[in-house]
Amino acid sequence: MQLLLGFVNSNVSLLAYDWAANDVIWNVPSTTTKSCGICHWRDQLVIATDDTLSWHSKSQVIHSPLPGPHPSLAHSVHAIDGEHIGVVDTGNSSIHVFYTNRELIHT
Repeated sequence: MQLLLGFVNSNVSLLAYDWAANDVIWNVPSTTTKSCGICHWRDQLVIATDDTLSWHSKSQVIHSPLPGPHPSLAHSVHAIDGEHIGVVDTGNSSIHVFYTNRELIHT
C-alpha cells in the first residue's frame, strides 16, 4: 500500500510513503511547491496547485497550466482511470480532464 501525505506549515509539503517497503518514495519540500491536491497515478505523483498541475516522476517534473478564463483555483486532483486524471477547478467552476500524455482533453 502506498500513502500520499500532505503537510501544512511544515518543512515538507508532500510525502509519499510505501507501506510494504517501509520507505519514503517522494519528499517535496514546502519551499518547492504548494499543494492543493495530490494523487498517485501511473507511478507519478500528481500535484494540483492553484493554477498548475505538475507531474512528478523519478526522472522529471512536467507542469501543465490550468486554463481560464478566470484565475484557476485547483481544489483537488483525482485518478479517473488508468488513462485519465481530473482536476476540480473552483475558480472557473469546471473540471479539467487530462489524458496520459498530459494533454488537456476536456474542460
